[in-house]
Amino acid sequence: MKKIFTLSILALMPLLAMADDQKGTCGENLTWTYTESTKTLTIAGTGMMNDYSMEA
Repeated sequence: MKKIFTLSILALMPLLAMADDQKGTCGENLTWTYTESTKTLTIAGTGMMNDYSMEA
């Protein structure tokens, strides 16, 4: 039973590693992806980005 459990966990590890990506949109034709493991934000696409302003 322990072998099956350990093998199952090892088989799922690559899927868990990919699960740290967060994705969304930031414009009509723009998407963003943040990868936690590398601390990388990628913005892709064309056009105007939405205006996100913060007021104090």
